[in-house]
Amino acid sequence: LVCYSEGSRRLGNLDRFEEKMGGLEEEKHARYIVSVEKKKDDFEALLIEHLRMNGAYWGLTTLDLLNKIGAIDVDEVVSWVMECQDKDCDVAGLQNDDGSFSGDMWGETDTRYGFSSYPLF
Repeated sequence: LVCYSEGSRRLGNLDRFEEKMGGLEEEKHARYIVSVEKKKDDFEALLIEHLRMNGAYWGLTTLDLLNKIGAIDVDEVVSWVMECQDKDCDVAGLQNDDGSFSGDMWGETDTRYGFSSYPLF
């Protein structure tokens, strides 16, 4: 954590933060992320099912940053992502006449869908 102000004057640093707070508990973070993924049938998990893909993205990104990506079963994750795919809808089918993209079959249009589709072409 580094904070800069007035050009390059350094106001704080990671060493002081770690000195006060202690180091990052990487193993605990990795275990927690994996444990959340395993709780698929809990009542709480059912309430936030619509957020699961987003959580998967952030969880996998965090595990990768912590060098703990091996804690997950890659085949299981890929299989789940493929199950989420709507086989009746492709990217070209979401493109509108004006060139913009809809985010879903209901037609919500937003620039983030355009940004997301750009690498696919």
